[in-house]
This record gives sequence, C-alpha cells and structure tokens, in this order.
Amino acid sequence: MSGAAPIGEVVLDRVLLTNDDGIDAPGLAVLEEVAAELAGEVWVVAPEHDQSGQSHAISLHHPIRVTSQGARRFGVTGTPGDCAVMGVRHLIRSRRRSFSRASTAGPISEWKPCFRARSAAR
Repeated sequence: MSGAAPIGEVVLDRVLLTNDDGIDAPGLAVLEEVAAELAGEVWVVAPEHDQSGQSHAISLHHPIRVTSQGARRFGVTGTPGDCAVMGVRHLIRSRRRSFSRASTAGPISEWKPCFRARSAAR
C-alpha cells in the first residue's frame, strides 16, 4: 500500500467508532485496537444492544440515554445513526472534525469510503 504510515505511527488526531452490533461486539474491540495504533484518540460510541439492520434509522419517539463504559467509550440506547450524532455533537468536544469510513469487505490495507453500517457516518 503506497503512502501508508508505518505501524504504530499516529496519522489521525481522533477517530470515532460505531457499529450496529453493540458496544460489546468482538469486532468492535478489534477495530478499537487497530484504531489505537493509528490515532491519538479513539472514541467508541455504539448502541448498548444489537441494532443490526437499523443503520438508516434514527430515534424519534424514545429518549436516548448515554452511559459511560470507560474512557472515551459510551453506550447509547439508540441506533448507529444516533450514536454518530451523539458522539460528534455532544461527546467529542472539538471544533476540527473529519470523518472517515472503512470497508470491512476486503483486506485491511484496502480502505474504501463505505462499510455495512455506513449510514451512521453519513
């Protein structure tokens, strides 16, 4: 992969991770470890429970509750989209924001602007 940073080199200031499988999903834990190698700060804001198939949804008729699950880790009683909004607008305090989405449908070196729960990043 040309232009790739050496392993362990911080290339991003901050990364926000969310998913649709829930904050305790094993895949999210692996992604968090990998992101920690690339970013100075890794924030995880994910649904408290499995929300598979809900990536386009937002909560309209129920309150959204946020619980701390550790340093820069939050569980949300909403959808992946709710998690992304909550993270960007309320939990991460920064004027400078950038967004990236990575593919889970290919080799780790092949980054694409999409993934299964891509709606959360929209």
